[in-house]
Amino acid sequence: MLLSIGMIVKNEEKKYLFECLNSIQPILEEVDSELIIFDTGSTDDTIEIARGYTSEVYEIEWRDDFSWARNHTLEKATGEWFMYVDADEIFTDVSDIISFFNGGEYKKFKSASYRWRNVITDTTFNYSRPIRLFKMEKDIRFVGRIHEAIQHKQPLKYLESIADHYGYYSQGLQGQKNSAQKHERNVKLLLQTHNENPKDARTIHALANTYLAAGDKIKFKEYLDLGMEVTNSDVNNIMYHVFTDLLVTYYNEVNDNGNLIKTAEEYIKHNKINQCILPVYYYYTLGLISAGRKKEAAESAFKTLEYFDLNKQGKLDSEVGLYTVFPSELTDNRAECVKMLAVTNALCHEFEAAFKWVAEYENETGERIDTLIIDAYVGHCIENKDAAGLPLLYGFALKYGAGSEMYDNIISILEKHISAEAKPHVAEAMVNEPSLTKEEDDYMRLQRLRATGNTTEYKSHLDYFLKTNKPFNNFYSDVIFFAMKWNKDFSGFIENVFISDSAKFIESIFLTNHGFADILLRFFETENRFNKNQAIKSARIISSLCMHTFMKISGNNNADNVRKVALHELAMRSGHRYLSMVYKPDVYCESEIVSVSETEAYIFFAGEAFICKDSGDILGYVRGLRKALQFNPGMNRIIQLCMESLQY
Repeated sequence: MLLSIGMIVKNEEKKYLFECLNSIQPILEEVDSELIIFDTGSTDDTIEIARGYTSEVYEIEWRDDFSWARNHTLEKATGEWFMYVDADEIFTDVSDIISFFNGGEYKKFKSASYRWRNVITDTTFNYSRPIRLFKMEKDIRFVGRIHEAIQHKQPLKYLESIADHYGYYSQGLQGQKNSAQKHERNVKLLLQTHNENPKDARTIHALANTYLAAGDKIKFKEYLDLGMEVTNSDVNNIMYHVFTDLLVTYYNEVNDNGNLIKTAEEYIKHNKINQCILPVYYYYTLGLISAGRKKEAAESAFKTLEYFDLNKQGKLDSEVGLYTVFPSELTDNRAECVKMLAVTNALCHEFEAAFKWVAEYENETGERIDTLIIDAYVGHCIENKDAAGLPLLYGFALKYGAGSEMYDNIISILEKHISAEAKPHVAEAMVNEPSLTKEEDDYMRLQRLRATGNTTEYKSHLDYFLKTNKPFNNFYSDVIFFAMKWNKDFSGFIENVFISDSAKFIESIFLTNHGFADILLRFFETENRFNKNQAIKSARIISSLCMHTFMKISGNNNADNVRKVALHELAMRSGHRYLSMVYKPDVYCESEIVSVSETEAYIFFAGEAFICKDSGDILGYVRGLRKALQFNPGMNRIIQLCMESLQY
């Protein structure tokens, strides 16, 4: 017999037993194997279900000791290898296990692990690699009253077969109830074992993880500290490595970068046998990134990838997978380590290296992350007020050339992150960066305009945009702001702008320029900007800009109310002008206005009211506002303010 599969069960009828047994059926059919099941006191049809899959079904009493029960399955086993399975474990793929035995590869190893996906809810899970297969030898026994395990032997084979484990599934009320019952049972057994042997590190570790699974981080940290104390930094004790892994994981989750880095550096300094080096380097890298130690983070990320590759080759000689849960990035996805390398290299301004890793990530996954890396870099610069880092990224974009995909991607992300407060600082950094002084593409001209827009030096930079007959994209919305500020006609510029998203274009002008509402009002007060020769695109943008600004103004004091009235009038005049260009006169008129939308009808009558106001027809003005109100009662307050304004 090549393989014995052992299980212990109790009252599994309404749980996952059918799915579990069906999922291992291909192994039983294709590999020279046997299935041994011990029931520990079922009161449902578990035994009958089990007998439908194997004749080797036995009954024993339950003694609050999982190892005692598991060892019964070992005693019945006749296979060269043994595999133990939980009744709430469902394999999604066993092909690797079958190939391992039928292809003869098992002869090169003494133990093997497969991927265990611990399902918490319908959308959350974590990975581990428990060693569940091993070559049968005389000294092999399960140990531990709970969370039982065998002391595996090298060499160890990492299999890619996957099993979903539902033992701690907590979705819904029943799931939460089952999870609470299991937690209570586990704590009881573990505390009993702990009281018998207070310095047993494996029991302390199991208690720490049990409290963590229950969400009790105080108890988790208490037993974690106890574990570090009893192992006393003994590098020859596997549990020292396990507790170190859990500790750096904990510090990462609570954002304690100081202790994370300190613990990781101490471990890396003294660790010689690589038991836990992979997860420690992984979290160490995250801590260094958060601490702003960019160069060290990049070096640590490279080490993480090196150890990942060694781990996949089985060269780390690590038993840690027995006792802890590695992040899935380390056990199942090399690409995540590559992504971390791309991020850290970018943070070090090593853009060529960063995008080399970006390309490798795409080759491995087929997924593009160039935008993600640029976004992470720019976000980091803005968050840390590192304006000097942005010109370096812009210089990298210039190597690809204006209009290239990389260039446009970088510029669009830069503009997405730069706030009104940051604009002048970024612009100053751009124009004063020595390596960029000779560059005069349109984006640099925009930076020069932003840097000088509050001084008389603005003119040459603004005139370039207003007089150049070439297309511009959404990034250049600030030109409109500065044109209004300095009372310049920008209608020609609008005609040249390629606006892919009008709402974002308008929002950008309003949100990223302080005092825009007052500048807008002053600009349109200087002269009649709604001339009959205005192009329809310009009319549309101006109308949208005026309406957006009006809708965004808040406050209820006298100054705010005066501004609201003025902006409302401006919005209605510009909107009325634009709609009169869109609709034919026989549609956009009082007798047919009901055929358009209520919003447009409101604008029509409000616009007509202001035309009456211009000619001194106060009754016509009041009549127009009242008719407008019929189409939008929600504007009652602003209409009232408009009426009151006639007194001034």
